[in-house]
Amino acid sequence: MLDKSTSRCLVDFEIKQAVEEEIISTSNEDLENRIQPSSFEPRIGDEVYVIDTESGGLFRPSNYEPVYRSLLQLPNKRRQKHTIDKEFEIKKGYSYLLPLEEKLMLPGNFRVKSSPKSSRGRVFILNRLLTDYHDCFDEVTVSNKKLELWLLLQPLAFNLIIQPGMTFNQLRFLIGNENKLTDKELEKEYQKEPILYSIEEDSLKEIKNPQIHDGLRLTLDISGKQTSGIVGFKARNNPIPIDIKEKEGYNVEEYFEPIIMKNNTVEIKPGKCYLLSSKEYIKIPSNLSAELKDHSHVGIHGPLHFAGFFDNGFNGCAVFEVRSEEISPMILRDGMAISELQIFRGLTPKKCYGKDKGSSYNGQIGPRLSNNFKKVDFPKLGKDYKKLNRKVLALPKRELLEFRDSKEGFEIITPTKAKNLEKLVQAAPMFSLRYDCEEDQEILQIVPYVLIFRKDNNKDEVFYYVRTKDIKAYGDSRLFGKYSIGVGGHINESDRPDYLLNCVKREVHEEEVKFEKQSSEPVLVGTLMASEKPVDRVHFGFIYAIQTDGNVRPKESSIVKSDFIPIDILKEISYEYNYETWSKILIPHLPEIKDFLTKTI
Repeated sequence: MLDKSTSRCLVDFEIKQAVEEEIISTSNEDLENRIQPSSFEPRIGDEVYVIDTESGGLFRPSNYEPVYRSLLQLPNKRRQKHTIDKEFEIKKGYSYLLPLEEKLMLPGNFRVKSSPKSSRGRVFILNRLLTDYHDCFDEVTVSNKKLELWLLLQPLAFNLIIQPGMTFNQLRFLIGNENKLTDKELEKEYQKEPILYSIEEDSLKEIKNPQIHDGLRLTLDISGKQTSGIVGFKARNNPIPIDIKEKEGYNVEEYFEPIIMKNNTVEIKPGKCYLLSSKEYIKIPSNLSAELKDHSHVGIHGPLHFAGFFDNGFNGCAVFEVRSEEISPMILRDGMAISELQIFRGLTPKKCYGKDKGSSYNGQIGPRLSNNFKKVDFPKLGKDYKKLNRKVLALPKRELLEFRDSKEGFEIITPTKAKNLEKLVQAAPMFSLRYDCEEDQEILQIVPYVLIFRKDNNKDEVFYYVRTKDIKAYGDSRLFGKYSIGVGGHINESDRPDYLLNCVKREVHEEEVKFEKQSSEPVLVGTLMASEKPVDRVHFGFIYAIQTDGNVRPKESSIVKSDFIPIDILKEISYEYNYETWSKILIPHLPEIKDFLTKTI
C-alpha cells in the first residue's frame, strides 16, 4: 500500500503504485515513458471542443457539477465539437477544450498540481487542467470521487498540429500540506547539498549565500557569455503550424528572432512572447523537486513561465517563457531578479531526470528552445548575426532573371541589357539585413565582382589572391585559404547615389588593393548565378572588368598571397587549386571577357 502518512511529492515508483491502486485510472500504453521522476503525463483523447470566448468569456468549471455538464450548458454554437482523426490544427487566439484519457480517485489527504511540459511551454501554449466539481485551474483537491480530467489549450504565439494520445501537461501528486520546504528547511537542505551555481568559464562554482525568500531567488542572464551574445529569442508571427510530433525538424529563425544584448540591456514589449534564461545553473537533489513561481513581484508583471516544474535530479539553467503584461516596454538588465524557485520534499526516484530518462533539456545552458526545433549552434548564430547585421542591396530574383537566358553560370551582357540592369539597381534599390537574406532565395544580394587584367610580354594576365585562415584577420570562414580572381563585396546604403560604381570604387580602390599605375574605368561585362552551395544561391554577381598597366598590391591584411598569372596557364592549372565557386565558373570565360573589355575600352 502507498504510504499516505508523510507529506511529500510522490516519485516514480509511488506513482506506479498509485496506478495499481487505481488512484490514477489509465491504460498501460507507453506508461513507463509517461511516469517521470516525480510527475505523470496524461494523454489527450480524440475529441476537441472549440470554445467561443469572445461572446461568453473564458470557460470555467463548477464546484457543483462535472466539467462535461458545464460544457453542455454553453449554447452549442459556442462549443463546436470535432473528432481528431489523425491530426488537428489548433490556432493562435482560439480556445480548445479536450478530455483527457485518465481519471482520478484521490484519497482524502491527496491533492494534484498540474504544470505544462517543458516542450509545450516553450512554444507558448497556455495549458490549464480542469476537473469535475472544482472551479479552479491546475489543481485537484476533490477527494473520494471519480474525476474526469480536461485540458484547456490556448496557443499564444504559434498555430500547432496535435494528435490523439499526445501529452501536454504533467501531474504532481502531493500528500499532506507540508510538502513544500519552508525557507528555514530550505536553508538546511542547501547547506547539505547546494542547488544554485554560477557558470565560470568551463566550470561551475557554488553560490554560497543565495537569497532565500519564499524560495530561491533566480536572476536573468542578459550577458550572453555562455551563448555567444544571444541572450534570448522573441516569437515571430508565423502562420505555418508547428507539428508537435516533429523532433528537431524546424528552423529556429522561421519562428523566433534571436535577441542580442545592447548596452547590457534588452527591451521587451507588452504582449510579445520571449524565451530567456537564468544566470544560475540549477542542480536539484535526487530527493527534491522544484517549481518556479509563475508570477513574482520581484521582476516582470506577467507570466514568467509556461512550464516551470523541475524533476528530481534536474541539471541546467532555468528557461523563462515570458509574456510581459506591463503597460509599456520594459528594459531588462543582466542579473535582475525575476522569480523564486520553490522546493518540494520527496523520496529518491528509481530514475532521476537526465540520461536515465533520456531527458531533452538535461544540462541546458541559455535560452534553449523546444525539442521541435533544430539544435541552436550558439557560436555560429551569435557570430554570424553580429557579422551580418547590416543592410545590403538585394533585388527580387524574378526581376533579375529577366536579364539572363539561364539560371546558372556566367553570361556576357549586351550594352543595352547592361544599361537597363544598372537602371534597375539605381531606380528601385531594396535594402535588407544581410542576415535575413542569407537563406532567402526570393531576393538576391547584389555583389559587384571585379576582374583585373594586365598585358605583360604580350600575354594576357589576370590578378589572383589567397585569403588567410585567420578568423581575426578575415571574418568569413567560407573563403578561408581559397584562391580568387575577383575583388568585390556587397553594396551598402552609404554607396549612394551611384550604388554600383561607388561600391566598385570602395571595394577595389579603397579597401582591397592598390594600383601602382593607371587603370581603366570598370566595365560591366556580364552577370553570374550559381547554385552549388547555399551561399551561392542567395547572391547575384555583377561581373566587372578593369585593365591596368602595372602591378597591383593588396591593402587588406587578410590577403596573404597575390600576383598576376597568364590566362592560358591559369586555365590549365586551376583544377589543382582550391578556387572559390565564382572564380571556378569565370576561369573558362576569361578569354571572351578580356576580348569584350578590349573592344569596350
